[in-house]
Amino acid sequence: MEQTMKKLLIFTLIGLTGLTSMGQTHRLKGNGQIFWEEHFNWENQADPKGWTAPAGWIIEDNSTDDNGFTWVWTKDSMQGPFAHRDGGYILNSETRSNGFLTIDLDKLNAGRAYTDMLYANSSIILPKMNFSTHSSVIISLQQMFKYFNTPKMIIEVTNDNGAHWAEFDLKMGTARGVNTQNLPNNQVAHFSANISDVAAGQSNVTIKLTWSGSMLYFWMLDDLTLQEGWDNDLKMNQSSVQLVDNNPDSHAGFLYMMPKTQVLPIGLFEGSVVNYGEIEQTKVHLEAEIKKNGISQFKETSNSLPYVFYGDPADTLYINKSFTPVDYGHYEMLISMKSGEVDQNPGNNEKTSYFHVTDRVFSRTPDVSEADESPWRDYYQETHEGDLMGAEFDPVTDCLANSITAFISKANIGADFRFVLLEIVSTAGTQPDVKELLVSDMVTVDSALLKKGWVTLPLILDGLGEKMKAGKRYMAAVQFWTYITAENLINRKNAFWIGSTKTYPDSFDKQWVYMGFEGFWRKGSNFNKMIRLNINNHENRIDHVQESSLEPSLGQNYPNPFSQYTRIDYSLTAVTTVSFEVRDISGKLIMQSDQGIRQAGQQSIILSNASLDNGFYFYTLRAGKSSITKKMLVTK
Repeated sequence: MEQTMKKLLIFTLIGLTGLTSMGQTHRLKGNGQIFWEEHFNWENQADPKGWTAPAGWIIEDNSTDDNGFTWVWTKDSMQGPFAHRDGGYILNSETRSNGFLTIDLDKLNAGRAYTDMLYANSSIILPKMNFSTHSSVIISLQQMFKYFNTPKMIIEVTNDNGAHWAEFDLKMGTARGVNTQNLPNNQVAHFSANISDVAAGQSNVTIKLTWSGSMLYFWMLDDLTLQEGWDNDLKMNQSSVQLVDNNPDSHAGFLYMMPKTQVLPIGLFEGSVVNYGEIEQTKVHLEAEIKKNGISQFKETSNSLPYVFYGDPADTLYINKSFTPVDYGHYEMLISMKSGEVDQNPGNNEKTSYFHVTDRVFSRTPDVSEADESPWRDYYQETHEGDLMGAEFDPVTDCLANSITAFISKANIGADFRFVLLEIVSTAGTQPDVKELLVSDMVTVDSALLKKGWVTLPLILDGLGEKMKAGKRYMAAVQFWTYITAENLINRKNAFWIGSTKTYPDSFDKQWVYMGFEGFWRKGSNFNKMIRLNINNHENRIDHVQESSLEPSLGQNYPNPFSQYTRIDYSLTAVTTVSFEVRDISGKLIMQSDQGIRQAGQQSIILSNASLDNGFYFYTLRAGKSSITKKMLVTK
């Protein structure tokens, strides 16, 4: 790599993390200044264990049996049997080549029976901190984990020598048995928390990271930073939108694809806001806008909060008006939290998503899988023969079912599966009354099928089961058989998994699983299964805009020119891989940063580099097959 690659230049996605910088130059408060950082360059060949923690760092074994399952430094991938089964895990942090910290429970418990596995309870304590000159403190890190049981994975902070501790959860909404935020095995999640309430202005602060109460799988972390907050930084903790069906006994969730004959009004917009910055925010309100082919179709705002101060509890805002799409095609939906001030970190208060009015397809998920979903995830010690995974679809007018489509992400070669249409007759008892209506032919998994991913199978029609009635509830499901014996459960490899996403959480309770080993239906999930129900409709209208052809956008960096930091906004139209690069005026590559898979919607990054020479540079966004380049100027 060219010599100029040695210049320290870090990109960080604001929507997911705090800033990252390799420099120690002090900047003004309120501008995201990084004043402390640790990148775990702890290798020491003179130490028998191969590494040495710097002075002031403490590693604790808090287990009652002193089992030695503690934080360690490593450069290696995770080494346990489950990691090998899943294709391996590595933390692709910004400074991975220096090493990182981990607890590899998978490796530590390897060879033990399930009932004999030991639990982690270990903390790593940072050196004592003096924050007396800092009016705000945000802690950020890069991590990848996968946990079992119901553990604590927390940052603990005290300013009175441990008499009282504040806790900040690090699980980032991740369910047990899946990768952090459903990321691929070789990606990294960016975490940040505002610890100002307990740390800012304090001269004697202790921070520690603790994992307890889990016997599987692993936790890796790197690139720990402490920084000042921004002056103006609203944060939208969560947002939601639903289809309005006016049914007091249930709700319709949301549909990523809906047949035009089955359209419901889109509304019930909701957003929760906190002030993450240092300055009081005024006229705080929620805004919702829906566009079709770039033209606004609907734009409404909530009532305003006159003031929101840092430290105030989260407040929820609502928009009660709704929008009913009338045309086929692709729609873009932006939900954002706004105030009377210019937000310096907009990536954490906006969310963009998409939906489509189709001729015949019901779907609750986008086209790209975020995570694999299966009953195996939580009940891996069972054989799961004949289990079903389903998504619920409730027509508003009579229609005819035709076929089912599902995304088969992983499966053992030789496993059998079929698609099933069921009616949910009643959910009044402890178990739903579910009636099988139609099935497809049985299919055996082979390598060609796995390469396809999406599989569509026609239902075997009988003249009756396909007649779906308005107001009734139906489920499109995948039923599978893997033929794995109880003795071979630990070597089950891919078993049978379908794709899933966390897009549209309001549809989580429209997800169903039937556990064959216990004869029990379970409703609800942390994922929406990638299952589609196709109805008969031969109009075949669409606006001819394919989602994959919608181009991302790249904003001009601000401020421009800049000397120490600048913000770059960009927008994605679909889940895709993202990378950035910077070249000088001669075209020489200065920096290239792979950001992994990112969600659709508005994103922001911070570019920070005090060591760049004066002059013009070109920055390029690469998103999937698209690339956009713009020019920026560095001055000092």
